[in-house]
Amino acid sequence: SNVTYQAIISITFVIFQLISRSSFIEDQRATRVYITQAMRLSLIITALLATLFSSNARGLLGLIYPASYRAGAEALRIVPYGMLFFAMIYVLTAIISSSGRPAVSLAVGIATLVSDVAMNCLLIPRFGLAGAATATTSSMMIGAAVGAIYVRTRFGALLPLRSVLRIIVAALTAYGLTLAYAADGLAVVWFSFLQTALYFLMLVVLREIGAEELRALRKILSRSSR
Repeated sequence: SNVTYQAIISITFVIFQLISRSSFIEDQRATRVYITQAMRLSLIITALLATLFSSNARGLLGLIYPASYRAGAEALRIVPYGMLFFAMIYVLTAIISSSGRPAVSLAVGIATLVSDVAMNCLLIPRFGLAGAATATTSSMMIGAAVGAIYVRTRFGALLPLRSVLRIIVAALTAYGLTLAYAADGLAVVWFSFLQTALYFLMLVVLREIGAEELRALRKILSRSSR
């Protein structure tokens, strides 16, 4: 499930440089554009990965590990979304720190840690491994919310609600395939490709991604290669 947030680490490196530059020259318009694009691309990527890992939890564990590991499938259905929120924290704190406010990023991290410890103490005794996954996911969601509120207040930009809703619809559609067919063994691999294709098809149909997003992605990649 850690792959969910690791996939967007390169975006944080790029966005740090971009926002540091635009903040230094006080180009607020450019800063808002960078924030919105970074958040959108990060959510598009992490929502797909979280959906694939969560919806195929049992099949993936059976593909990689011995059968006894399938006992962790319940937790793996939950925690990928915790890693999605952690990825959002990662991006948000990169934005905050690059604007010269590392202390705020530290505060977001501390708030997340405190809530995680409290929820683990509350949920693990009652629900075991699933409780730990729920505690992690909930605390990461709190941390992401705190970071998002600050970024929105500080810069006047975040992620459009319509984008969030479209990405959720695309993710739910891809997830829904598992209701018709629960892939197991090597079938998990090709089934994941099918879910991925459906996910991006839905994003195109819903007009969430298009030529503009492709240009933004190329711009980010070109800057990261310098």
